[in-house]
Amino acid sequence: MDPLTAFSLAGTVIQFVDFGTKLILGARDLYKSTSGSLSVNEELELVISDLRDVLFKIEPPTLRIYDFSCTPVSKEQDFEEGFIPVLDSARALTLELLRRLESLKINENLRGPHRAWSSLFQAVKSAWNQDELQGMNTKLRALKDTLDQRVLYSLRQNFDLFSLKVTERFDNLDRQTQYIISALAANSSSAANRPSSLEETSTLTKLLCRLEINNNQEHRRTREIIASIGNRQIVPNVEVQAIPYDEEVKTRKLVGNKILEDLHFATMTQRFEEVAEAYQKTFDWIFDKTTDEQLPWSNFSEWLQHGESVYWVKGKAGSGKSTLMKFIYEDPRTRHLLSEWSSETPLYIGSFFFWVAGTREQKSQQGLLRALLFEVLNQQPDLIPVVLPSLWCRTYTSVVSDKAGFVNESWSLRSLKDSFRILVNQEIVPLKLCLFIDGLDEFDGDHEEVSELFKGITSTNVKVCVSSRPWVVFEECFRDFPCLKLQDLSRPDIELYVQQVLAGNSAFQRLAARDPVSTMEFIQEIVEKADGVFLWVVLVARSLLHGIRNRDSMPDLQSRLRRVPRELEPLYDHLLDMIEPEYLPWASKAFQVLRRAQQLSIEGDVFTFTDQAKRVGEEKEKAVEGTVTEDSEHSWTLSILGLCLAMNDDLDLVIIQAWTPSLISSHCDDTEFQLTARCAGLVEVWHARSPGPHSKIHFLHRTAHDYLLQPSVWENLLSYASPSTFNPDVFVVRSYVLQLGLNQIHQDQSRSWEWDISLGAIIHAHEAEKAILQVPAEVLEYLDRMMPSKKPAWMVGKTPWNRGWTQVQKLPEAKSFLPIAAMFGLTSYLSSKPVQTRNSSPGDKTSLLHYAIPRDWSRRHITVPQYTTVELLLNSGNDPNLVYDLKSPWQQALSYARGQLIRDDAWPEQAEVLRILACMLNGGANPQVNIQVDGHLYSVQRLIYDIKEHMCMSLGDDIPPEVMQLSRALETTSALSLTGSSKAKYRDDLKQSKRKQLTSWMKGFRS
Repeated sequence: MDPLTAFSLAGTVIQFVDFGTKLILGARDLYKSTSGSLSVNEELELVISDLRDVLFKIEPPTLRIYDFSCTPVSKEQDFEEGFIPVLDSARALTLELLRRLESLKINENLRGPHRAWSSLFQAVKSAWNQDELQGMNTKLRALKDTLDQRVLYSLRQNFDLFSLKVTERFDNLDRQTQYIISALAANSSSAANRPSSLEETSTLTKLLCRLEINNNQEHRRTREIIASIGNRQIVPNVEVQAIPYDEEVKTRKLVGNKILEDLHFATMTQRFEEVAEAYQKTFDWIFDKTTDEQLPWSNFSEWLQHGESVYWVKGKAGSGKSTLMKFIYEDPRTRHLLSEWSSETPLYIGSFFFWVAGTREQKSQQGLLRALLFEVLNQQPDLIPVVLPSLWCRTYTSVVSDKAGFVNESWSLRSLKDSFRILVNQEIVPLKLCLFIDGLDEFDGDHEEVSELFKGITSTNVKVCVSSRPWVVFEECFRDFPCLKLQDLSRPDIELYVQQVLAGNSAFQRLAARDPVSTMEFIQEIVEKADGVFLWVVLVARSLLHGIRNRDSMPDLQSRLRRVPRELEPLYDHLLDMIEPEYLPWASKAFQVLRRAQQLSIEGDVFTFTDQAKRVGEEKEKAVEGTVTEDSEHSWTLSILGLCLAMNDDLDLVIIQAWTPSLISSHCDDTEFQLTARCAGLVEVWHARSPGPHSKIHFLHRTAHDYLLQPSVWENLLSYASPSTFNPDVFVVRSYVLQLGLNQIHQDQSRSWEWDISLGAIIHAHEAEKAILQVPAEVLEYLDRMMPSKKPAWMVGKTPWNRGWTQVQKLPEAKSFLPIAAMFGLTSYLSSKPVQTRNSSPGDKTSLLHYAIPRDWSRRHITVPQYTTVELLLNSGNDPNLVYDLKSPWQQALSYARGQLIRDDAWPEQAEVLRILACMLNGGANPQVNIQVDGHLYSVQRLIYDIKEHMCMSLGDDIPPEVMQLSRALETTSALSLTGSSKAKYRDDLKQSKRKQLTSWMKGFRS
């Protein structure tokens, strides 16, 4: 049997087992109609037609079994001898199903009780009794087990890539199918014992089964005839017939798109877009084709045309490396020169710009690899099953089985590295690949590791241009590769920039006309002091232009220039010192608000605050109605409008909702001017396309970001707006709520933005709880009043607007803002409400305590449960033992604490939940109530023991106070719940438990 036929037959049997199982067990909607419902008789005809098609494919004449009696036994022959009984079993089951079902076919003119079937399953049940149905199901399960344990394993072991490719049938397949088969076969053989390789083998069988060229056209006509009645399209849930090739192409395109969507992240190209464009006529020298001997750097054009491996652009901070890399990437000469290198082979170009002040993806290997994979795979989708075979198989199987194909890949660093290695080393899809990677020094990790990733590329089909500062780790790694040192080459560009910027000012033109010699000397002095650092020149030029506009004389300008430090950090000190004293409080607040807004990160279901902005993306909630959409993947960088609303204390919803678009622009212009004048130019507004209120605010440069976050600098800035009088989280919440109110009038942002910004507001309100000043209750009530009007069309008539958040926790919809406040730990808001509103009424199924503690222990909640919130609710009368949907708040907390231990969450987070457990015990929780774990009871005593074991505590160790607090609360409440002899027995049991624990620790100590 030729290998592709074997795979196709195995796929047919797999589909038959799935189809037969659904038929026997009564699955509804085996077929769907796009217009009207199918009658039972029509469904019966379709089932019989599909089963005949299965029989047609696995009949003996189609198997082409050879006579092996005179030939040595081969592994293919050995496989056939094991496969034939499986096919015989499938054939027998198919015949039995056909015989029974055909007996149900009835004349349309007959009447009687047998015409009263309401469903296909009722018809099936009339053909078999219960025992026979169970027996048929058992046979199908046995056939499936044989397929999984023997046939697929044997296929994976016995047929290698070579045996698949040499068959005549392989040559007749289209190019994309050949790529897929080659990739899956090669991947399975390279890791035959890996669990996913069996899945890949199974997917290959399904793919070939769907493309079976010997499909029985007679049986497909049956489906077409039924479809023609009422002009319907019949869509089977389990496809056992081969499908037209154009449908298979659509399926594969859908699979690829779903994977690309999951691979993508919103800030992927943000840094590239924000890098300044090269000043006119600068950097043209990079394409100089002068011979190597005449150039003070390795010929870059030569490397593009004929070079291999790595080219290193090095330069000190602020020398313009990112601008040069962007210039190279965008210049058409780059692609032209690379096309000479690629010749007839398809050329693909990718890029990634690291950004240490950006999102997690913008400064990590995961982000780097995801971006590169996305960019290349998006250009050549045929590479997706080659580079991501396991994920492609899972998604393909999901799409063909339920038409959903939901992808929720974790994108671990290991899997991304494996995929990148496959990309650069694969030879299945012909390509030439050139990558441009900017800012290796801005990578937040092991710089040697990321350097070796590119240095280790040995394929002649791939080369990489990288840029970084000239740190020792990069010098060691790239010293044997062609390179250039940017600060040694940028003098002509800096001189051109200075001349054109200053010469564009009419006052400077008058100075030059009066004293041309001094003017030229002045320009040369600027260039000399710059020492190749473009950023220094940009900052100094701004200061000089300020003096020129003030009609400074040439001696005045020279004096101003000579006061400017030559290094960047002293220059930043100099700029901060120039801020007028009355503006320092405003600058301090602005820096704090901007930093705090950027610090927000939501990762999966968890938010954190870091020193850099991170994206919102890949949330598991994005699959939940009304929570987060893929459009929400963005960094929480504040816009100029956001800063304007944050920094004006006298604004409220009534005032800003009266603003016209022109008034909005006017206020934003004022704020941008204030930002420039009062923040020393260290932050600036970045206009992506055209100036507007939603233009984002960014640090001037990575060096400016690093400088401001130095402890001494930051503490000095904080001194002008102390925490006792100012909380940046409160200002950010006000800004978000006011932006929502403004958008309610002008509608210039998307609905997904509104939902995301509301989530950001609540999370910042949660963070504000940790400071002296909290968010006023009326601000959060503004939010709750505004958001219902922003519900999408599908939520019309449903309440409330925050339904998605409660749905994730599998709790009833929140009828007020109180449950949401409990869910996000907004204790100050809850405490501002009357006690009776915080407690559940008689007959209520849930209390606020259910919302305050996550119900799903398997993943971290978007916020860590708060002790202060739980304590307040317990004191308000909430019952920790009230059961909703088989769980009380006490069981939720115990389950979540166990989940934290399994996940190895940060200890402060675990300690907070242990404090909550102790508080609940003191508040009346029943310590005898346990949770079910894998069919066994799990108690709070076991949790304490597991924590100590996990922390490897011996008798001499200091037990964390939270563990001690929980242990004491447990002993107290357990003892109080017992009387008389029960107390004595409890004390004896407790002593015995401690004795066993001591014995266990001593054994561990001796070992």
